[in-house]
Formats: sequence, structure tokens, C-alpha cells
Amino acid sequence: MRLRSSVLVIVAAASGCGDSTDPNPDPPAPLGPVSRWERVPLWSVDAEWRIAAIVPITDGHVRVFGESGAAWRWRGAATESPMLAERTGTWVSSASALPGVDDILLCGVDPDAASPLEPVGTLARLRGRDETTDPTRWEGPVGDCSLASATEGYALTDRSLVRWNGESSELVATSSRPIRGVWADADGAWVVGDGIQRWDGAALELSVRTDELLADVDGLGSDDVWAVGGTSALHWDGHEWTAHQASTVPLGNVTMHRSDDVWAIGDYSGADELVHWDGAAWTPVALTDGVLDDVPYPSFSAVAVAPGGDVWLGGTSDWRYAFLLHGVRE
Repeated sequence: MRLRSSVLVIVAAASGCGDSTDPNPDPPAPLGPVSRWERVPLWSVDAEWRIAAIVPITDGHVRVFGESGAAWRWRGAATESPMLAERTGTWVSSASALPGVDDILLCGVDPDAASPLEPVGTLARLRGRDETTDPTRWEGPVGDCSLASATEGYALTDRSLVRWNGESSELVATSSRPIRGVWADADGAWVVGDGIQRWDGAALELSVRTDELLADVDGLGSDDVWAVGGTSALHWDGHEWTAHQASTVPLGNVTMHRSDDVWAIGDYSGADELVHWDGAAWTPVALTDGVLDDVPYPSFSAVAVAPGGDVWLGGTSDWRYAFLLHGVRE
């Protein structure tokens, strides 16, 4: 959304989104800044050109998925030992897991589809090293997914919202507007793209119109949600959306760790930006000098935060290989 000032308040109604149950929670302990960024080596049986999703299970166990199907585990040795590569059987576009549980919902495209002109989208559950369900297939790629519980989640095709029940999926709504990002909560889901829409379990309704296409959405609860797109980030406090100027390049991915620890990444024609919300303002974050010196034309593609606050940043090089960074808080 293009803004004439740094902050714009947008009032919107959204069914199924109530007030916070605790109006006066104890403030969390302050988080320190990322003190250094470390490059994590990636091993793969095949070339992998782009990180599609990063899923921290715990502080010492992080799952990383490449767009063309590679998967890695990090188990606490960021600079000593490389990840172990696996294969997911899916060209991954996004992944979602519940905190502390190595049980992941993967979405993407079936690499064995008969025709690349008619892609087949997939939803699959990956527990540990093995897919425990056969992928559910949909017409067109499945671009994003989000879990609210072990038996409730949502995923998106181009203009369809799909519900995941833990084992299989079903179409629940179609959108007349393009949709690109979804975040599931206990009462339904937020869907972003051409505007912001709310699924309340019965209908998909427009909450806010936006001037620019939104790319991603993430939240912590019914009164704390961020959506990003263009150079703006929009915040839902349970009553209204507030838009903030957040970046100098279009934002494509956002992740929430705490209300005062939100991260987003953007990329445009080789100009990358990592930005952080500290509870008061969005500011750019610089990487450790030299950490990407051997990565020509790096482009950020995924960001995530581990439970303890360490930040994970993935991307691709113009030479078509993936890179992964670990941002350490001390």
C-alpha cells in the first residue's frame, strides 16, 4: 500500500476476531539484537537454487526446505557440520509446523505432473523423515499454507482456500480476487493478496482493500497480525488495520516471534532488505560484514525465528544456488 505518511489507520471489521483475553499481560523480557550472522553450509544430492521455507522446531533443531525439493536439518552446529539433506518429493513453496513439533505441512507442486503448463499443486504431511500421508493434489500450484492446530490448517491455490484436517484437504471457499498468503488461527484464517480477506469458518469476506498486492501474513493471536506487500506492513490489533512504511523494496515474507520481534524481507532487482519491527518502528537490519561476500547477487527468499530468538535467513544467488544464514542473539 502506498502511503503519504509513515502511518495510516484503516478501520475494518472482521468476524470471528475477538479481543485479547488478557488486557494487561506482563511485558516480556527485552530481546537483544542479533550480534552476528553466520553462514550455514548446505549439502544436497542435487543442486538447490532457492530456499523456500524455514521451520524452526526448537532452538537446536531447524528444518529448511528448498524450492526444488531438497530438505535439510540443523541440529545446533551452525559452523561445524553441514545439514543432512533429504528429499521431500515436492517442489516446495511453503511449510508450516506447530511449535516444538517435527510434524510439518508442506505445500507446493508435484514435480511428476504430466505437463509443466498444467501444474498440479500438492499438500503433504512430513513427520520426521517420512511423509505420513499421500499428497493431496489440486489443480494449480499450492502457494502458501498455515497450521492452527494438529487438525486444522489452511492452504491457498490461485483463488481458492483449502482446509487441511490433519490427514486430507477440502475446498472451502473461492475468491474473486488473487490471493497469495494465509495465516490460520483458532477462529479461521486471514487471507491476503489483492486486499485482506477474513475466513470465519463460513464465508470469505473482504476486510480491507489495498492499493498494492500483498504477499504474506503472519500472526500471534486474534489481536496481533502483520501483513506485508509493496513497501508497507499492515498491523491488525483486533479492531483496525494500521499501515506502516516498512521497507524501500517490495516485501515478500513476514514472520512473527513476539509483538516486539517481527521480521520481513524484500527484494527488487537485486536490492535486498531485511527489516525488523521492535514494537515501535520498522528499521533495516545490516548483516555481518563479509558473510555473503562469495554469494553473487544474493536475493532473500525466506525468514524465520527460533523460539529463543535466533533468526534464520535463506535465499538464492544469481548463480542459482541456495544460501542459509543464522543470526545469533547473545
